[in-house]
Amino acid sequence: MILTHSNKTTIPVEEFVAAWIIWVERYHSLTQWQTFCMPRLNAKETLAVTLRKGREGSLDVMLRMLAPVAHRNTMQATNPFMVANEKWLDRCQAISPRGREVQGASLTKAALDIWMKLDAKMQKSFLADAEALVEADIEVTKTKNGDDIKLCEIGVDGSEIMPYFDSRHLKISAPPDWVRDFVRWVHKDPFQPRYRKNPHGPVVTGWGPRLDTYFWPQPLINAKTNAAKTASFTAVLKPLYLAVQNGVAWNAMQKTNSIIYANAAFKWGGVATRTVAWQTIHDVMESVAKGRRINSAPMNSAWTKVGAFASAGTTNAQVIWDSRVAASLVSRLDAMFKAAGLNAVPIALNELGYVNGRGGSRPRPLKLKWKNGYGSWKAQFAGSGFVKDVTAYLNNHISLFPKTNGGHWALREVEQVLFMDGY
Repeated sequence: MILTHSNKTTIPVEEFVAAWIIWVERYHSLTQWQTFCMPRLNAKETLAVTLRKGREGSLDVMLRMLAPVAHRNTMQATNPFMVANEKWLDRCQAISPRGREVQGASLTKAALDIWMKLDAKMQKSFLADAEALVEADIEVTKTKNGDDIKLCEIGVDGSEIMPYFDSRHLKISAPPDWVRDFVRWVHKDPFQPRYRKNPHGPVVTGWGPRLDTYFWPQPLINAKTNAAKTASFTAVLKPLYLAVQNGVAWNAMQKTNSIIYANAAFKWGGVATRTVAWQTIHDVMESVAKGRRINSAPMNSAWTKVGAFASAGTTNAQVIWDSRVAASLVSRLDAMFKAAGLNAVPIALNELGYVNGRGGSRPRPLKLKWKNGYGSWKAQFAGSGFVKDVTAYLNNHISLFPKTNGGHWALREVEQVLFMDGY
């Protein structure tokens, strides 16, 4: 497939078909994706405007999500695109969300044949990547040079599944110990796992049972499966990080591997393909190692993943500070501070900040004034620091907060509990 308006970026037909299947199931509630005529609905509007108009189920939005971040605000499903990909897409008449007849597209037999020739394992892999693309926070470029990445603010209201936690289980100690009170509240608070905004599985209570509910991006891909997947990222990125930490220069092979596995981490997290330089990856790792931003190192929904996987198990280990982890931690602390009679965020936790995501119960209403933590290295470090304190508290009181399968709590596991809590 050729994305005509994304500097002629090419993507595998299998990847396109997988996204097509997810789009048809998610936004059109249909299983007959093979014959579906998807509305194109291309328009010269930003992605945020397109989403606000309820066009998320269109071919144009699907293509924008598949395109590199720098091109997400560019119209995609045009006539030139259809001409360039006539081998894979037929023209048809579709029905818009408003019930009007509009120009659409359907898969050709050639596209279907390529998909059907894949074995079941490969199909599942492509579908998981497409699901991650839908579930992840949407990033767009803010400036023409493509260097300034921001979250796509689309005004999602998560109140439909509020309340997202039960304040009846909130207890503030005197004097307050924010980590202890946070841990105990999460432990006592019943949790309803959700998938695509709907309840998924039974309500559970306790840190251990909460961890058992973790999945990403689909329910079939649980914590164990994800651990096997992400272990390959850490296996390559961590030695690179340790080399940076010790001041050892990377050789040519290491530079190449840094790019390959950073992109693998991006894809796992549902972040669109982007062009990265090994020096940028090096700067991100050096920032983690030194606890401060180095050489204008970027920080966003993509780079927090690289930092976390690269530093796993080290002194400066980081969490993935995305909208879901931030929503869990910040919204609970917000309620705790108000319950304690505070009118402002304590200075010690002042650098913690929210990350405005979409979906589920995000964004969540906050009563106190918090900083915007998206793209902030200070928020990244502060969030990781608090989760480390939570991890230490759990392990120091492991008999009260056991894991189902035994053993001590890892930072990544605590992050996974918060990730599910922040949906």
